[in-house]
Amino acid sequence: MFNWEELSAKWDAEAREAEAMRSRSPILWWFKHVVPEACWYGPRRWIRESWFRLLRLPQRLRQGFWDDETWGLDTTLAEFALPRLRRLRTLQQGYPAGLSDGEWEWILHEIEEFLKWHIERDPREWSREEYERRGALFGKYFGHLWW
Repeated sequence: MFNWEELSAKWDAEAREAEAMRSRSPILWWFKHVVPEACWYGPRRWIRESWFRLLRLPQRLRQGFWDDETWGLDTTLAEFALPRLRRLRTLQQGYPAGLSDGEWEWILHEIEEFLKWHIERDPREWSREEYERRGALFGKYFGHLWW
């Protein structure tokens, strides 16, 4: 079966490493997550993209989002949910009835891996069964993602 202590120690180490990177280099974190992606492709493209976003500002104000966020909605939702799921794992104060604390940690980790796959399109091959199992866990426990 699973060695929950070893798995928990690994997850804690990953979380500490990510937090250390954020505190070590907040400017790099800001440029990576706040500055528009188009900025990385050069100033001309960034200016052009900024101009189009300015023209579409009424769309953003009326709807609350840009239309281009609906293209690849699975990735947009995964990018929204993944950091919040990671934070939920650190803040959690309980787990669903019928599960132990270790089982709930494992389920949250599996859901996190599922979301990371959607964002990164990890080249390692998942078996179809593994992909469907993790997706089914996300669907099954979606209503339990709170603390």
